Amino acid sequence: MTKKSRKKYHFYYDESGHDKKITENAISRQEYFDNFVVAIVGWSDEGIPEVQSKFSEFEIIHENRRGKDGEIKSLTIKPKQLRYGLVSLSDDNVSFLSDFISIFDKNTKCYFFVASKIEYLVRQLLSGYRNSGNRNRDVMTYTITKAILTYKPEAVFRAIYKSSEEFLDALKTFFTERIKINMRNIELKKLENEAFKNILVSLKRITPEPSTEWIYYPAFEGFKQYLSEREIENYSLITDKEGADGQDSNTLRAAHSVGLSSTVEGDSKEYFGIRIADMMAGIIFKLLRTLDNALEYKEGEDPTQKKYLDAKWFCMNSKQHQLYKQLDKLLFEWDVSENKIYTGIYSDGILTLKALLDFLSQDNIELLNPIAIGKGEESLDGEKAKNLQEEFNVFLCEYMANYLIENFYCSLFTE
Repeated sequence: MTKKSRKKYHFYYDESGHDKKITENAISRQEYFDNFVVAIVGWSDEGIPEVQSKFSEFEIIHENRRGKDGEIKSLTIKPKQLRYGLVSLSDDNVSFLSDFISIFDKNTKCYFFVASKIEYLVRQLLSGYRNSGNRNRDVMTYTITKAILTYKPEAVFRAIYKSSEEFLDALKTFFTERIKINMRNIELKKLENEAFKNILVSLKRITPEPSTEWIYYPAFEGFKQYLSEREIENYSLITDKEGADGQDSNTLRAAHSVGLSSTVEGDSKEYFGIRIADMMAGIIFKLLRTLDNALEYKEGEDPTQKKYLDAKWFCMNSKQHQLYKQLDKLLFEWDVSENKIYTGIYSDGILTLKALLDFLSQDNIELLNPIAIGKGEESLDGEKAKNLQEEFNVFLCEYMANYLIENFYCSLFTE
């Protein structure tokens, strides 16, 4: 237990990947990504002046990145610039992100919320389900969400917005067909098929009524627990102004609904902390989306085979490698707490990012020599690249297995 703090802390909130309603049009957008990311950053009274000075200097140095609104936002880093993670970044972008992360230190308070939008729908689908024997609702939620996001069945996505019965029927059809396809490589997919068979049995007992209206309070429930764990009672929380004049936003109402009464809205132009939170949420969101895209089965690929990160993810120079280490410290080494990163049941995205950062931070990791992205595999040492891909795959699978065992006491999807 941490010592109760008498200091006053000032926290700032922003988000990325926000969809007020999870519509078919939203999911079908090319830029759509399943995660909703919240970043809340904060400092004590005495820490604010130094951080504000650092950020002002950062904004002056990178003046050329200001947008039309006069602010530097995470939009300055484009998704295509992260195709192979931080390896794809130019020297200028590496310096930009390194300068930004250098604003933080061990005294910074950071909280992150990462939620799957599909999980939100699945949780509602299973809301009336009662555990029976070895069939657990949380395990089912994880399994169904992961299956939908891994295989992206179009019929299931379309059915979500028709009727609850069609949604349920589409899920049953999908799992039945997936079990048959997996038989092509049963050695790899044995555990997955067992999980899918359990799901099919359980779906017979469900009457779904899912709503596609997004809810905001879980992010603040997690932050409330973070404050309690840190024993911070004297605080302010400022969220980016979203509602029309005279109207509170959904975000602010959600904060108040869980008891965070010291929450108000503010203009990002007036509060530097909101601008920092915007950058932080955007960076995490883009990295999660990039990793998801890299591990997604593309058209023509056999989903019954293992999927690896491209070897180019591990071809980095010392500055890019150092930036990964900076990010690892900020997310997972500094301000360590049980509730620092608050997720839903399905948290494979943030676990994959943590695994990658841990893997790259090992002292004995032997990275591939830097290459010019786009020159092709002939510029790589093929055997070395294959070994590194396999090493990370094993490393990642162990992460996932440990998470499932610790949280669900099972080992689904760990092959």
